[in-house]
Amino acid sequence: MKFRFEYRIVLAYLILGGFWILFSDRLVYSIFGDSWLISRVQTYKGWFYVVTTGILFFFILRKYIMGMRKATLKAQESDRLKTAFLQNVSHELRTPMNAICGFSDLLKRQNLTTEKRDAYIDIIVNNSNQLLAMVNDVLTLSNIETQQEKVYEGNVDVSEIVEKAYNHFLPLAAAKGIALSVQSAHSNGKTLVKTDGEKLKQILWNLLSNAVKFTDTGSITIRFELSDGQLYLSVSDTGIGIDTDEQEIVFNRFVQANPSIALKYGGTGLGLTIAKALCKLMGGEIKLSSQIAQGTTVSLSIPTEQTISSNNASNHLGKNEQYSQIILIAEDEDFNYLYLEELLKGANLKLLRARNGQEAVDICSDHQQVDIVIMDIKMPVMNGYEATKLIKKLRPSLPIIAQTAYASPADEDRLRKVGVDEYLSKPIDSQKLLSLLHRYSSISKTE
Repeated sequence: MKFRFEYRIVLAYLILGGFWILFSDRLVYSIFGDSWLISRVQTYKGWFYVVTTGILFFFILRKYIMGMRKATLKAQESDRLKTAFLQNVSHELRTPMNAICGFSDLLKRQNLTTEKRDAYIDIIVNNSNQLLAMVNDVLTLSNIETQQEKVYEGNVDVSEIVEKAYNHFLPLAAAKGIALSVQSAHSNGKTLVKTDGEKLKQILWNLLSNAVKFTDTGSITIRFELSDGQLYLSVSDTGIGIDTDEQEIVFNRFVQANPSIALKYGGTGLGLTIAKALCKLMGGEIKLSSQIAQGTTVSLSIPTEQTISSNNASNHLGKNEQYSQIILIAEDEDFNYLYLEELLKGANLKLLRARNGQEAVDICSDHQQVDIVIMDIKMPVMNGYEATKLIKKLRPSLPIIAQTAYASPADEDRLRKVGVDEYLSKPIDSQKLLSLLHRYSSISKTE
């Protein structure tokens, strides 16, 4: 049984007082024989005990109260940071949503030129990606804090991850007049390593997002290299920089180096926090060097193993490639099915639709000519997990591509265990879906 602090103080006072009276009285009576002198000594003895215990308890209470005050101030600061964070999140959510909703509405206009329509679509896509990145950051932080974030290693092409990040941030940098470049000793072909590709991508996107946001003129450079079992990756910019005294706190959650930064540049203050946490989770280290008005370099090293480096051609779907395949799309949401239908239109594909998992199982059982299944996970009647298990029992070699809003590595692991061959998180990457259909179409034809 653990006593509360106030009970322990009172108990200690009584025990000390009891021992003091018991042993000091014996000592006094053994030394002095005069009753008047004993009375005087007892008085001094009492004052000595009161003063000594008073001083002792003063320092004990002072230490306890100081701890409480620090905890209170820390809690107040945490509340302040959380409040500022929620305000920033609200701003960062509403800003891209405003652009998405606004320009989606403008697309309805009949007199739009092709150039304007394309420009509006680019704005919608860019803001959707920005919104998705922020949602991913918040979910990742939640998983990290609850210790649910796991590392899922696989063969990853670092060059491809860097190239995709470069292509995404290039127009954003160009719009500000910033030069974006990549420097690497592995410029030819693929650079395959064994690591967690999704986490590596998220780290790089967060670093580049910060670099573009806080750089007004000059350049941003991405560097990566494989050496001695380590992947070295860095992002350097010529932006506003960070003061030496503030370079450690920027890795704390919800924190930006200066409160005025949020007002001028926006952001949630999670980018470096997540980058550091993910890097540490992967067994790596992250460092920051910066000077005010001269720029910042964030560099990381992650232990990894290089597997293959080759010049294999890309397996993305070509524009003129045609298929003669029957694809079952298990999707209960009409808009999601319409999107997939539009995406696959003109590819010489026969599309079948199931509105729930049970329908998907029945169609696969009744139509042996179904070549590929695109399976949603959250559906009525029977979910995608159960449907996949039943379909795999009926037709073990039938490829099943899961498409779901459940986007964590743990969800992917669960999908793999029930028999899903490939996994796509919503919103669907159209090129990745077409690439998977191309791959499994080729496999089907070979078999």
